[in-house]
Amino acid sequence: MQSNLTITCPFCSLLCEDLNGSEINGRLYVQTQGCEKASTCFAKPPLSPLARVSNRTVSQDEAIGEAAQLLRGAHLPVYASLDTDVDGVRAVISLAKRTGGVIDQITTPCASVLALQSSGCITTTLTEIRNRADLIILIGAQVETHFPRLINRCLQRTETLFNQPSAQPEIIVIGEASHIPHATTIPLAEHLLPEFIAMLKALLVDVPLQAQQVGEVSISELAALVKRMQQINYGVIIWHTESLNTGHIDLVVQALCELVKAFNKITRFAALPLEDGVTARQVCVWQTGFPLRINFSRHFPEYNPWQFSSQRLLSTKEADTLVWISSFAHTQLPDYDIPTIVLANQLPEGSRPPDIFIPVGTPGLDHSGYLFRVDQAVVLPLQQCREAGLSSAAAVLKKIEARL
Repeated sequence: MQSNLTITCPFCSLLCEDLNGSEINGRLYVQTQGCEKASTCFAKPPLSPLARVSNRTVSQDEAIGEAAQLLRGAHLPVYASLDTDVDGVRAVISLAKRTGGVIDQITTPCASVLALQSSGCITTTLTEIRNRADLIILIGAQVETHFPRLINRCLQRTETLFNQPSAQPEIIVIGEASHIPHATTIPLAEHLLPEFIAMLKALLVDVPLQAQQVGEVSISELAALVKRMQQINYGVIIWHTESLNTGHIDLVVQALCELVKAFNKITRFAALPLEDGVTARQVCVWQTGFPLRINFSRHFPEYNPWQFSSQRLLSTKEADTLVWISSFAHTQLPDYDIPTIVLANQLPEGSRPPDIFIPVGTPGLDHSGYLFRVDQAVVLPLQQCREAGLSSAAAVLKKIEARL
């Protein structure tokens, strides 16, 4: 038994680095600071290192050979999910270049990238929120579901970098009722969010309005919110992009960014878009100069967020092979009748098993690695906590490329 381990949790992009735990027979138990997701994911027993090909159990070496053979004959492979560490994403990009493939996360919308390209955005970091923010506006109660420790780590401060700890920030939730202590909820149906944002901005710039309410929110409540937002010293609007169930998510995100910019003419305001898969996007920009949805079939990176959408390519059968990489929590394999290679820390659910499954370790559990935090401000190191005999996704991808 090994106790008193200090752990960085890789199972959501907050990357909480203050967990304490102990390792017993290859299983890691979180003792303090961890959320329910961290406790569950760390305590899972290690996966068998044996791979599968067409439902046959084989060695990893044989599965790598089969994967290389499948990719040699592919005309347009799609590399998707990309839920792995920095080295893993770099290895995916290298293999995509070699095979002339497309890289895309498939499950994560590119709304923030499109909004940033269109008009820019004023963003902040977790540290700035914890130390300076006096008003937090959460768009949707899903934020606390996907990032459960965001509240107690950043929004309910016990200490700051300053000599005199500041008062607790005021928290306003736009959407469903929240379980956050002392938070004020403004009930709003998700489909009304674009109208809500537009009316806030109209009231801010003193544009006459004929509407008297948005859903159940009256114009007087909106005016009071705008006045409160003008009075604070440091306000932040936080949303979870994947949970914006409104249609045309890129336009909603752009409207939120424009709202933040408008309030900056009066006081200090910033945005914090919370998203999954930050590491893949950051490494892709760093390595190629473009965000995700890149095609290497012409031997150089081509970026087009519509043309190279993995969902579109798989639906129209323009792509003929899917490579799914998931080193972390459980994921759902998309249902496409196409030869599929899966590198994951567990066999994903789906209507049909993958043609080739190669188990890989989890960064921060089975091997060391690096991940970008959700605010994209820092890269945090992850340390190996147990020895399970599982290779990293990067190591397996490099071996596949070496066989081509």
